[in-house]
Amino acid sequence: MILIIKKIASKFGVDKANMFTSSSYILGAFGSFVSVILVVKYLTGVEQGFYYTFNPSAFQPFNFCL
Repeated sequence: MILIIKKIASKFGVDKANMFTSSSYILGAFGSFVSVILVVKYLTGVEQGFYYTFNPSAFQPFNFCL
């Protein structure tokens, strides 16, 4: 897997560190999107209120910067 990432990075002229950092942001954004979908689908309105009130990392999906 790492060889594939290295080939892609060298093809675009991207530093390996930048490639891994960008991929971590992309995976984090994808995970946050899935988390929001699961919360909306499986929690009631009251449960969502408790989730977003007492989970300080609940709003972090909207605070990442690329």
